[in-house]
Amino acid sequence: MSDLTERQKHLIENPEWSLVTCLNTLFNSMRLVQAARKGLLDPGLFSKDFTLVNEDDPSTGIQVRAAEKPIPADLILENIMKNVAATCFMQFDELASQKLGRGNRFSHKDSDIRNTCMILYLVRCAFAHNPLTPTWLIKPHFQNKVFEIPAIELRLDTTGLHRKIDVVPRIGGWVGASRLLQHAHKLISPETSTLMELKQTG
Repeated sequence: MSDLTERQKHLIENPEWSLVTCLNTLFNSMRLVQAARKGLLDPGLFSKDFTLVNEDDPSTGIQVRAAEKPIPADLILENIMKNVAATCFMQFDELASQKLGRGNRFSHKDSDIRNTCMILYLVRCAFAHNPLTPTWLIKPHFQNKVFEIPAIELRLDTTGLHRKIDVVPRIGGWVGASRLLQHAHKLISPETSTLMELKQTG
């Protein structure tokens, strides 16, 4: 328990490290999805009863029963990955607003910062309100706009996007989502972004 408290204290005192934690967790959830799809994980792991107890009081606990019709392991892990992604986008957007200004980040003189923050915010809203089925929820004054980040070849046209569910495909799939987060990381916290460098393959 003390170890967890120290981690929490560290993140409170050094909030930019939360970005590293978020990305590490997201990439590890992606590893698990790939492992499940390759048959490297025991699917029975997700179809067994287990006991959940409180660490500070092991005498209390509940028995969690397995579902009668278990969800496939790769789908379970994909749902976990989406929830982690939702946390990532919310954390990145929150830190961007803290470091760049809640409103100022959308009117920043640097178009790279401005457009990155705008797309980050729009994706964050899509995930935050419906993590398992991210859905574009675009305020009227952000509709019918085009936001571009040339450095990662990302162009988002919000025309007709409101209430549509093609969020991840629209930003380049999970590769595009990862590149967006890494790019935002460099702008928000260049000191820690070098720890999570991504390299292009092919």
